[in-house]
Amino acid sequence: MKHIDSLRRGAVGAMAALAMLVPAAVEAGQITVHIQGVRSDDGLVRIGVFSDESSFPQGNRIAGQSVQARRGDVIATFDDLAPGVYAIAIHHDEDGDGEFDTTFIGLPDEGYGFSNDAPVVFGPPKFDEAAIAVVQDGVTTELRVRY
Repeated sequence: MKHIDSLRRGAVGAMAALAMLVPAAVEAGQITVHIQGVRSDDGLVRIGVFSDESSFPQGNRIAGQSVQARRGDVIATFDDLAPGVYAIAIHHDEDGDGEFDTTFIGLPDEGYGFSNDAPVVFGPPKFDEAAIAVVQDGVTTELRVRY
């Protein structure tokens, strides 16, 4: 009898361990993006959410939105994201043409920024530098617009 109780407890423990490995319903997460230092009310702040390094920061995004620019701070929220790792890229499209304008030598002519306020050195940061982990409780990332 003692042996059967021991086996039963072992089976219950093994089933509990397996249940933790198999996700139930995947809970949705949220990213709040706090964009600081927008220099004018002109145009739109365009925000893209990327899920892998091959698309970051100019390829296919999994979510995006444009919000009216407002001098100072702009806040945007992305709901219903699967828990995972994401990176954010923004640009202040001051002239509202839908393009990220550059100078004749290829330098940015409009404001831009990345999640984690990832540094920019001779080009955009790597995905890992801007990566943020999203859990079902949500996460906030802050970034400063660079002009």
